Amino acid sequence: VQDDSPPYRIKPDAFVYLDRAVDMAEAAGIYVILDLHGAPGGQSKDMPTGKSNQNHLWTSDVDQKRMIDVWQAVAGHFRDRSAVAAYDLLNEPYGTFHQDLRPNLVKLMSLLYPAVRQADEHHVMFFPGVIAKQIEFYGNPHDHGWQNVGFTEHYYPGLFSSPPVVESHAKALGQVFPNREKYLEQIQSPYYIGEFNVVLRRTGGPIVMRMYYDRFAQYGWSATMWAYKLLQADGHKDNADVW
Repeated sequence: VQDDSPPYRIKPDAFVYLDRAVDMAEAAGIYVILDLHGAPGGQSKDMPTGKSNQNHLWTSDVDQKRMIDVWQAVAGHFRDRSAVAAYDLLNEPYGTFHQDLRPNLVKLMSLLYPAVRQADEHHVMFFPGVIAKQIEFYGNPHDHGWQNVGFTEHYYPGLFSSPPVVESHAKALGQVFPNREKYLEQIQSPYYIGEFNVVLRRTGGPIVMRMYYDRFAQYGWSATMWAYKLLQADGHKDNADVW
């Protein structure tokens, strides 16, 4: 943004790099999903927001207004670009990793939706799940009058929130995903796995990655693998993990 006093003005050159990326995607015949990875003020204390140990979005009306203004400007700029598949409105809104942010997210998305729709009537918007892998708290988008709205969540079984064993993936594939598919069929909404990766070879490695892709295809879900690039002084040996 141009300055810190409302109304927030977007810098004239703000879209130079995004335009270049969308142009490249369009020329290659592929799609892009625009993802707000670091919201004004920070949506969690984690470093992917761009700055560790800040988490002000949930308590700052100013930061929330800045976020809404940014998305409205982005939507207005890209509303006619067919290479843009969707807007992923907020990456990993995890707060302190212990907060119950469900009421905050319903409030924030309810403010974001009409602002984006004012600028762009067509593109899909993905609302994020919370850290406990929940989206049900939003209710049925159709009951709210939300059109072209879907949901997005991230999955790393065996890494952050479950033990590093094959059974963690078996639970995701055999229980979590079927339950999610049943709910999505009920509310008739699209779903996007914004990030996933098996990561650990000892929990299945590439074979299990293939299983994930096949399952997502079976359900008709879009999915983006998160590839974390590791550099090691002694090079990548045969037992290097898959990301």
